[in-house]
Amino acid sequence: NYMYFKNMGVEEIKFPTHKDMTDMEIGMDLVLKYGADEIYIFGGIGSRLDHSIGNVHLMCKSLEKGVKTFLINEDNTVTLVDKSIEINTHRGQTVSLTTTAEGVTTVNLEYALNDATMTIGSTLGISNVATEDNISISVKKGILIVFLSQD
Repeated sequence: NYMYFKNMGVEEIKFPTHKDMTDMEIGMDLVLKYGADEIYIFGGIGSRLDHSIGNVHLMCKSLEKGVKTFLINEDNTVTLVDKSIEINTHRGQTVSLTTTAEGVTTVNLEYALNDATMTIGSTLGISNVATEDNISISVKKGILIVFLSQD
């Protein structure tokens, strides 16, 4: 409710409806400006595939600043990795990796990758499975999209 947040003293910032960026990009820029060290985006994956993919791309802004960002809906969590990441999850968690990256190495996934090259146009990293309650993924070059899916 608008009045609830207004009465709490939450700052209101207005932008024109005709602009060169989405509301999500404006929000991403603001939280990075205010110094967020982790970002969780709920509701950024939906029926508009163009916006959903755009939101995945927006996570590059936070990645460049070393800020972990997670795009979350009821069935998926998406994040990016350009160096390394450890993720607390659960055994049996479906984990998919995609995009273009070199030197991809995974730990605690059923189908391990060791210094692998991932390319757009291949499904090499789709539907892997966590074998432990935490996984790690490292990348030597490029940006990898990591999907944790609930089946």
